[in-house]
Amino acid sequence: MVDRLETDDAIRVETASGLIVQGRIRSSEEGVEIVTTDGATPLSLIDIVEISPTLQQAEGEERRLRGTVDLGYTLTRGNVHLSQSSLGINSAYRSPKQQVQLEILSLFSRQSDAPTASSHLGSVRWDHYLSPRLFSFTLTRFERNDRQLLLLRSNLGGGLGWKLLNTQQARLSLLGGFTYVNEQFRAQESLDREPRVSSGEGLFGLDLETLSLGPLRLITKATVYPNIVDRGRYRATFESGIRFPLTQRLTWNIQLFNRFDSRPPREGVKRNDVGVITSVGVSF
Repeated sequence: MVDRLETDDAIRVETASGLIVQGRIRSSEEGVEIVTTDGATPLSLIDIVEISPTLQQAEGEERRLRGTVDLGYTLTRGNVHLSQSSLGINSAYRSPKQQVQLEILSLFSRQSDAPTASSHLGSVRWDHYLSPRLFSFTLTRFERNDRQLLLLRSNLGGGLGWKLLNTQQARLSLLGGFTYVNEQFRAQESLDREPRVSSGEGLFGLDLETLSLGPLRLITKATVYPNIVDRGRYRATFESGIRFPLTQRLTWNIQLFNRFDSRPPREGVKRNDVGVITSVGVSF
């Protein structure tokens, strides 16, 4: 429906191939041209995924920060006193050649006459784009889970990723690599710490974000970690959430997660840790 598009100032343009160009837009016979100091880049309007303002740093490199902060709370009073709260932070810091993603999810659960059942997760992933679709990544991840008797699990690793899909409706990336993992559990029915155990794991994952459901935004992440040292054991994480827009920056969110361990190191620990979170989020 757009017949002509021009700008006086520099604009950030991202294409379906993953190419990011910053410059003035002027109309052409093929669609538009992005005018930069190096010349003009012709583009078809149908190939453009996103057009947005630019933020200039002193060195002239464009950088962009986006993210959400989600808060949820449940309070029950009666025969049982129960309080549950959640905090989620997701942000991405993007430049033309790099991207840093931060994820934090904390669940606090307190019940009268019962032990706490809280869990905490934090991860940072740094992507360096080798081409518009191919990128290398380095990640670190920390996890604690009272229900699984896990005091601390830390991961450090990296690998390669590929942008399989990058359109206005959906974005899909595939990941593959290896991580070093260090785990420490507590003894069953005790607060005593057990010795740390280190091993290596493979990493195979996908990140999916789709806007094809009208105003709803669906985000799904799934990762499988086959253990290299303890053969036959593998872990898997799955997170999927839907965001319902309430205002321009306010959303209502529903998130489902499942953390699976095919061979839990401690007896009495279930292989699946499943939960559903509802929260209100603010985007920035």
